[in-house]
Amino acid sequence: FNTRILRRSNQLFADLENRPYGRSFNYQEFALLPPEALAQMEAAKVSTSTSKGVGGPSVSGEKEALEAMGKYYKQGEGPPLEELGDAWIAAMIYAMTTSGNVVFNAFCGADGYFETARCAVEFAMTMRFDYHKLPHKGGVLTATVAGQDCYAKRLIESGVKYKIGSATAGNLADAGAAGWFTEEELGPPGLPQAQ
Repeated sequence: FNTRILRRSNQLFADLENRPYGRSFNYQEFALLPPEALAQMEAAKVSTSTSKGVGGPSVSGEKEALEAMGKYYKQGEGPPLEELGDAWIAAMIYAMTTSGNVVFNAFCGADGYFETARCAVEFAMTMRFDYHKLPHKGGVLTATVAGQDCYAKRLIESGVKYKIGSATAGNLADAGAAGWFTEEELGPPGLPQAQ
């Protein structure tokens, strides 16, 4: 899903502003999982291997396992807030231009439920309070194209962790210093407290 949104944003920036991410824009996404999660996945594959190849739990098998643990949630439901205190989501981005310039950036937020809500609220605030600053007043736009710097500023100021840095293609040894989080920096940001 993210790939479609990013490609759509690139196309909109090209069409509306003549400044796409790049003519040869290419986007890939990878998931980084903790070693213990990978070990569990490998064990599940081995235990469900068939003569047709290595498999994993079936959808119904995964649902049954989650129900047995009390962790299966229907649409519109989710885990109790008390279980989400140490949950977090992060994205680490590496971008290289055709001339060899490299930009690293990263954000780290609370669990996915919270960050989805944060994005929706901050986008609504951008549309309400920054509308006069926005270059596009309507259309079928992505949040990035519609909100641009105003939206990014609101997200960062709302408490999400954010880093940015640059390097040359020949000097990529220290991505952490260049704009990615170190392992020690990863984790949920402090959540705002009700007043």
